[in-house]
Amino acid sequence: MDFLDSFSTLLSTSTGMYVCCQSKPPTSYQLVATEQQNPERFSKVKVYRFVDNENKICMAFCFKTGKHSVFPVITHSDEVDFKTLTSDEIAKGKVHKSFLFKPGEGSNSPFMSLKSVYKPDKYLCVDQNERSKVTLYSEDMPDFKIDDLCKHKELQRTNCQPLSRILDQTTSSREKSVEPSKCSNRKGKRMKFSLKSCVSFCR
Repeated sequence: MDFLDSFSTLLSTSTGMYVCCQSKPPTSYQLVATEQQNPERFSKVKVYRFVDNENKICMAFCFKTGKHSVFPVITHSDEVDFKTLTSDEIAKGKVHKSFLFKPGEGSNSPFMSLKSVYKPDKYLCVDQNERSKVTLYSEDMPDFKIDDLCKHKELQRTNCQPLSRILDQTTSSREKSVEPSKCSNRKGKRMKFSLKSCVSFCR
Protein backbone atom coordinates (compact mmCIF):
# COMPACT_ATOMS: atom_id res chain seq x y z
CA MET A 1 0.00 0.00 0.00
CA ASP A 2 1.60 3.27 -1.15
CA PHE A 3 0.77 6.65 0.38
CA LEU A 4 -0.39 9.14 -2.27
CA ASP A 5 -1.47 12.38 -0.59
CA SER A 6 -3.79 13.94 1.99
CA PHE A 7 -6.17 16.87 2.23
CA SER A 8 -8.59 18.38 4.75
CA THR A 9 -12.25 18.50 3.88
CA LEU A 10 -15.79 17.91 5.16
CA LEU A 11 -17.70 14.66 4.93
CA SER A 12 -21.35 15.52 4.42
CA THR A 13 -24.46 13.38 3.98
CA SER A 14 -27.36 13.34 1.54
CA THR A 15 -29.58 14.79 4.30
CA GLY A 16 -27.43 17.92 4.66
CA MET A 17 -25.59 16.91 7.83
CA TYR A 18 -21.87 16.57 8.54
CA VAL A 19 -20.05 13.53 9.87
CA CYS A 20 -17.99 14.08 13.01
CA CYS A 21 -16.32 11.93 15.64
CA GLN A 22 -17.56 12.18 19.23
CA SER A 23 -16.13 10.78 22.43
CA LYS A 24 -18.11 7.89 23.84
CA PRO A 25 -17.54 7.12 27.53
CA PRO A 26 -15.53 5.62 28.94
CA THR A 27 -12.75 5.35 26.34
CA SER A 28 -14.30 4.94 22.92
CA TYR A 29 -15.69 7.04 20.08
CA GLN A 30 -18.57 7.09 17.65
CA LEU A 31 -19.25 8.61 14.24
CA VAL A 32 -22.43 10.65 14.01
CA ALA A 33 -24.03 12.87 11.40
CA THR A 34 -25.13 16.18 12.89
CA GLU A 35 -26.37 19.57 11.78
CA GLN A 36 -23.57 22.11 12.14
CA GLN A 37 -23.61 25.90 12.07
CA ASN A 38 -19.82 25.94 11.76
CA PRO A 39 -18.82 22.61 10.16
CA GLU A 40 -15.33 23.83 9.22
CA ARG A 41 -14.55 24.07 12.94
CA PHE A 42 -16.28 21.01 14.36
CA SER A 43 -16.53 18.48 11.53
CA LYS A 44 -13.29 18.77 9.56
CA VAL A 45 -11.78 15.47 8.50
CA LYS A 46 -8.39 14.73 6.97
CA VAL A 47 -8.49 12.28 4.08
CA TYR A 48 -5.39 10.17 3.45
CA ARG A 49 -5.24 8.55 0.03
CA PHE A 50 -3.36 5.37 -0.79
CA VAL A 51 -2.85 3.29 -3.92
CA ASP A 52 -3.48 -0.44 -3.63
CA ASN A 53 -1.91 -3.30 -5.60
CA GLU A 54 -4.44 -2.77 -8.41
CA ASN A 55 -3.54 0.93 -8.74
CA LYS A 56 -6.90 1.93 -7.29
CA ILE A 57 -7.27 4.72 -4.76
CA CYS A 58 -8.40 3.96 -1.21
CA MET A 59 -9.04 6.41 1.61
CA ALA A 60 -8.57 6.59 5.37
CA PHE A 61 -10.46 9.22 7.36
CA CYS A 62 -8.81 10.99 10.30
CA PHE A 63 -10.95 12.92 12.78
CA LYS A 64 -9.41 15.25 15.36
CA THR A 65 -11.02 14.65 18.75
CA GLY A 66 -9.41 16.68 21.50
CA LYS A 67 -5.70 15.84 21.37
CA HIS A 68 -6.27 12.59 19.52
CA SER A 69 -6.27 11.80 15.79
CA VAL A 70 -8.85 9.06 15.43
CA PHE A 71 -9.46 6.75 12.46
CA PRO A 72 -12.66 4.73 11.99
CA VAL A 73 -11.77 1.11 11.20
CA ILE A 74 -13.72 -1.97 10.19
CA THR A 75 -12.80 -5.17 12.01
CA HIS A 76 -14.56 -8.48 12.65
CA SER A 77 -17.22 -6.64 14.62
CA ASP A 78 -20.44 -5.39 13.05
CA GLU A 79 -19.75 -1.96 14.53
CA VAL A 80 -17.35 0.77 13.45
CA ASP A 81 -14.24 0.65 15.65
CA PHE A 82 -11.58 3.32 16.15
CA LYS A 83 -7.78 3.40 16.25
CA THR A 84 -4.97 5.94 16.16
CA LEU A 85 -1.90 6.17 13.92
CA THR A 86 1.14 8.43 13.99
CA SER A 87 2.02 10.71 11.07
CA ASP A 88 5.11 8.61 10.33
CA GLU A 89 3.09 5.42 10.11
CA ILE A 90 0.67 7.06 7.71
CA ALA A 91 3.36 8.55 5.45
CA LYS A 92 5.14 5.19 5.24
CA GLY A 93 1.96 3.48 4.13
CA LYS A 94 1.81 1.33 7.26
CA VAL A 95 -1.95 1.26 7.17
CA HIS A 96 -3.91 -1.95 7.54
CA LYS A 97 -6.76 -2.39 5.08
CA SER A 98 -9.22 -2.24 7.99
CA PHE A 99 -8.59 1.56 7.95
CA LEU A 100 -9.45 1.92 4.27
CA PHE A 101 -12.58 2.70 2.28
CA LYS A 102 -13.23 3.21 -1.40
CA PRO A 103 -16.21 4.39 -3.45
CA GLY A 104 -18.80 1.67 -3.88
CA GLU A 105 -20.88 1.00 -6.94
CA GLY A 106 -23.81 3.07 -5.66
CA SER A 107 -23.87 6.63 -6.96
CA ASN A 108 -26.26 9.56 -6.75
CA SER A 109 -24.07 12.45 -7.90
CA PRO A 110 -22.48 14.14 -6.07
CA PHE A 111 -23.02 11.51 -3.34
CA MET A 112 -21.31 8.14 -3.16
CA SER A 113 -21.26 5.05 -1.04
CA LEU A 114 -18.18 4.17 1.01
CA LYS A 115 -17.22 0.50 0.96
CA SER A 116 -14.89 -1.15 3.45
CA VAL A 117 -11.72 -2.55 1.87
CA TYR A 118 -11.35 -5.06 4.70
CA LYS A 119 -14.97 -6.26 4.47
CA PRO A 120 -16.12 -5.50 0.89
CA ASP A 121 -19.70 -6.50 1.67
CA LYS A 122 -20.02 -3.73 4.28
CA TYR A 123 -20.72 -0.04 3.71
CA LEU A 124 -20.88 3.01 5.93
CA CYS A 125 -24.39 4.33 6.37
CA VAL A 126 -26.29 6.81 8.53
CA ASP A 127 -28.77 5.12 10.86
CA GLN A 128 -31.65 7.57 11.18
CA ASN A 129 -33.22 5.41 13.89
CA GLU A 130 -30.21 5.69 16.20
CA ARG A 131 -29.56 9.43 16.50
CA SER A 132 -27.94 9.58 13.07
CA LYS A 133 -25.10 7.27 14.09
CA VAL A 134 -22.79 6.21 11.27
CA THR A 135 -22.70 2.44 11.26
CA LEU A 136 -22.24 -0.56 8.96
CA TYR A 137 -24.79 -1.84 6.51
CA SER A 138 -24.86 -4.47 3.80
CA GLU A 139 -26.66 -2.25 1.28
CA ASP A 140 -24.73 -0.05 -1.14
CA MET A 141 -26.24 3.37 -0.36
CA PRO A 142 -24.78 6.63 -1.74
CA ASP A 143 -25.04 8.65 1.48
CA PHE A 144 -21.78 10.61 1.53
CA LYS A 145 -20.06 13.49 -0.22
CA ILE A 146 -16.45 14.58 0.15
CA ASP A 147 -16.58 18.34 -0.31
CA ASP A 148 -13.21 18.55 -2.09
CA LEU A 149 -14.38 16.34 -4.94
CA CYS A 150 -14.07 19.31 -7.31
CA LYS A 151 -10.32 19.28 -6.59
CA HIS A 152 -9.95 15.50 -6.62
CA LYS A 153 -12.12 14.51 -9.56
CA GLU A 154 -10.81 10.94 -9.72
CA LEU A 155 -12.99 10.17 -6.68
CA GLN A 156 -16.15 11.10 -8.56
CA ARG A 157 -16.14 7.86 -10.50
CA THR A 158 -16.55 4.34 -9.23
CA ASN A 159 -13.38 3.34 -11.08
CA CYS A 160 -10.72 5.66 -9.71
CA GLN A 161 -7.91 6.82 -11.93
CA PRO A 162 -4.95 4.44 -11.93
CA LEU A 163 -1.70 5.64 -10.42
CA SER A 164 -0.02 5.69 -13.85
CA ARG A 165 -2.41 8.37 -15.06
CA ILE A 166 -1.90 10.47 -11.94
CA LEU A 167 1.87 10.21 -12.31
CA ASP A 168 1.66 11.09 -16.01
CA GLN A 169 -0.29 14.24 -15.17
CA THR A 170 2.23 15.17 -12.46
CA THR A 171 5.20 14.57 -14.77
CA SER A 172 3.61 16.57 -17.58
CA SER A 173 2.99 19.57 -15.34
CA ARG A 174 6.56 19.47 -14.06
CA GLU A 175 8.00 19.32 -17.57
CA LYS A 176 6.04 22.40 -18.57
CA SER A 177 7.45 24.35 -15.62
CA VAL A 178 11.10 23.60 -16.49
CA GLU A 179 13.11 25.54 -19.06
CA PRO A 180 15.15 22.81 -20.78
CA SER A 181 17.69 25.22 -22.32
CA LYS A 182 19.24 25.93 -18.92
CA CYS A 183 20.54 22.40 -18.42
CA SER A 184 20.47 20.54 -21.72
CA ASN A 185 22.69 22.65 -23.97
CA ARG A 186 25.94 22.71 -21.99
CA LYS A 187 29.20 20.81 -22.40
CA GLY A 188 30.14 18.11 -19.92
CA LYS A 189 33.48 19.75 -18.99
CA ARG A 190 31.78 22.89 -17.83
CA MET A 191 29.08 21.09 -15.85
CA LYS A 192 30.99 20.10 -12.72
CA PHE A 193 28.08 20.18 -10.32
CA SER A 194 25.92 17.25 -9.26
CA LEU A 195 22.60 16.10 -10.68
CA LYS A 196 20.99 17.35 -7.49
CA SER A 197 22.43 20.81 -8.16
CA CYS A 198 21.18 20.68 -11.73
CA VAL A 199 17.65 19.90 -10.62
CA SER A 200 17.80 22.73 -8.10
CA PHE A 201 19.16 25.08 -10.76
CA CYS A 202 16.39 24.19 -13.19
CA ARG A 203 13.75 24.96 -10.67
